[in-house]
Amino acid sequence: MSHALAIQTTVGSIYTALGKNPDISIGRIEYVDFDEYFADVNGAFWRKRKPFEHEREVRLLVSDDSQVALGLALPCDIPTLIQSVVVSPKAPDWFLLLVEDLTVKFGFQLPISKSRLAERPFF
Repeated sequence: MSHALAIQTTVGSIYTALGKNPDISIGRIEYVDFDEYFADVNGAFWRKRKPFEHEREVRLLVSDDSQVALGLALPCDIPTLIQSVVVSPKAPDWFLLLVEDLTVKFGFQLPISKSRLAERPFF
């Protein structure tokens, strides 16, 4: 997909941006072969099929028994959360400009760059 971007952050930045909420658990996903590995109900939140291993996903789980809705809005400090934005190396130039313009429009000063993954190394 050429119209894609990645948001770079850290677990510490996520935790701080969400107000250091003790009801939020943050953890890395474990990629497993479900044909050979059993995941109990709670463990399933932290596991994903092996073919997705390249994602290196981190998940957040909120423990709040008072919530019955399918979603939960959490206050988040975006400048603390996002360290940088990297646009797909296949994205057209206008898409990079759009991301930059939207960032400014919403009042954020974030480092935005185009990925260099498509460049030839050592040249």
